[in-house]
Order: sequence, then C-alpha cells, then structure tokens
Amino acid sequence: MSSSRYAAPLRLELHPSRRLAAYLALTHGGALALLLWLPLGAAAGGLLALLIVLCFARSYASRVLMRGGRDIVALVWTRDGDWRLFERGGGERVCRLRADSHVHPALTVLNFSGERRGSVVLLPDSLDGEAYRRLRVRLGLHGPGSTEEGYPG
Repeated sequence: MSSSRYAAPLRLELHPSRRLAAYLALTHGGALALLLWLPLGAAAGGLLALLIVLCFARSYASRVLMRGGRDIVALVWTRDGDWRLFERGGGERVCRLRADSHVHPALTVLNFSGERRGSVVLLPDSLDGEAYRRLRVRLGLHGPGSTEEGYPG
C-alpha cells in the first residue's frame, strides 16, 4: 500500500441532493403532523408550526440548494490532511476533520473545526458517484481515528 502523503488532493464538487431534500421534507413534515397530537393551544401550535416551517426553509436553502454566500459548494482534502472548504460567495476556509464525523454508504457527515466549526452532509447523490466512493474509501483508510503514521487525518 502506498503512503497517503503522496496521494493527490481529493476535490469534491457538491450538487443539490434530492435525497436530502426528501429527508428534510419527511422529518419536518413529521414534526408538523405530530403537532396535531400535542395538547397545545392554537397560538402555541401555530408558533411551533411556523418555527418548523422556517427551519425547513432555512435547511433546504442552505443544505440542498446551497444558495447562501457562506454555503459550502466544494471541498478539497489536501495532502497535509487539511480540508479547504469553498463557499458560494468566494470565501475559503481551512479546517481539520473532527473525529465525530460519520461515514456510511447512505450518509456521510463531515464535521470540521477551524476558524468556524461546521458540518457538511453528503448523500450518494450529493457528489459524482466515483467521487463519493473515493471519499468514503479514503475516509475509511485515513479518516478520524486512523492509526496510519504520517497522515494527519
């Protein structure tokens, strides 16, 4: 096995995810449906419903459509183990991958620390299929908790 220090940087271009949109709609819709069963007054129920709808709208715009100036649209995992997060507005952040990130074939959540903490939620349709596979393989080999020497992951 070759050393990961010589591996090419991994560049990931994010795409809007239909699966993530469906999950967001399902979870927020479920929360709205549960409001009907709670013994709340009209004012409290209406306020909670409004908050759930606003949460859905914000999550959808940020995580699915990536329209905000600070929304992440691309990531690069460098040879040094750093991550460069590129924002829609042109900004760039250098971060480190946190150990509490989650990697699974159906869902990958990358948690970052740096000048600003943040996370990126990836589903198989968030990236090109080959890029998603390469990311999961590399995270499995060199991600948080990896014991390989020489790779600051």
